[in-house]
Amino acid sequence: MMKTRVLFAMMACLFAGLLTGCSDDEEIDIHMLDGKWEKVYDADEVAEGSVEYEFQAREYVQGTFTGTIFVHDIAAGDTTIPFRWLYGSSLASQKELYIEYENDSGQTERDSYFVAVLTKHACRLVSTETDKQGNHVKVINLRRIK
Repeated sequence: MMKTRVLFAMMACLFAGLLTGCSDDEEIDIHMLDGKWEKVYDADEVAEGSVEYEFQAREYVQGTFTGTIFVHDIAAGDTTIPFRWLYGSSLASQKELYIEYENDSGQTERDSYFVAVLTKHACRLVSTETDKQGNHVKVINLRRIK
């Protein structure tokens, strides 16, 4: 009888730990995005330069945060693109990162991403837009540089 009670108590503790130990809806501390990040290219991608993203998560301007994309292109030269960004909920159950900027034609473009990974050293942004096969149209892997 004592063995049964001990076994039952151990099973109850194990089950309680499993229920509270992990969650699919882990909150992302979006302020960890603050700083400079460099795009990491896949092994099969040919990069003719580099791209850096600088997110400023401390300055809240007109309802959004600000940032800058630095494009270092060997052929076309360097380009600096200011952008505004916001992290929040949409109709989807998962929060999204919205990046808004002006393209070369002066038109405002808005990209939206799921933040798949965000640690002190790495970030993975996955486009909310998918193709006909259900694959995400764009994936951006970033490595912190500052």
